[in-house]
Amino acid sequence: MDIKNYILRHKEFIETDNYKDLYANLFQEDRPKLTKILLEADVNFLSYVSYVPGFCFYNIQDNSKIKVPEILPNNIREIGPWSFAHTDITRMVLNKNCAAIYDSAFRYCENLTEIYIPKTMRLIGNEVFKLSPIKDIYYEGTDQEWKEIGIMQREDLEAKSVTIHYNSRW
Repeated sequence: MDIKNYILRHKEFIETDNYKDLYANLFQEDRPKLTKILLEADVNFLSYVSYVPGFCFYNIQDNSKIKVPEILPNNIREIGPWSFAHTDITRMVLNKNCAAIYDSAFRYCENLTEIYIPKTMRLIGNEVFKLSPIKDIYYEGTDQEWKEIGIMQREDLEAKSVTIHYNSRW
């Protein structure tokens, strides 16, 4: 089956939560290929989902025709493992509804220096920023609220000398 033609013919069907079936049946290494096809076919699936699938944008670089989003739409509540790993993003703005970032979501993002995190965040997984030069975290909540987030490797952020800016608004 030519997946690109299939997507073009069934765009309205795919632009719903049914996209999950497409990703669920793929090996992780094929998920970025599907993302490229969806976006090249002008299927803005991130507007219709609440979860960024694991490996969704993995290794999609600036030289690609695909633009990796740096501002996530309000419907996104969770970011899957390795979703944005190995991309060229320089910053990330998570929306006010985002509550979880799973393991290695921003791993090896060699240009990522800042991220905005809403106070709705409840979980930051293992090695989320490993080998990424993150310098600034803009957190919407207070110092006390930050301490209540389930951060799997809080000491890694402290070792990187990350500056956390509390009560920040995007």
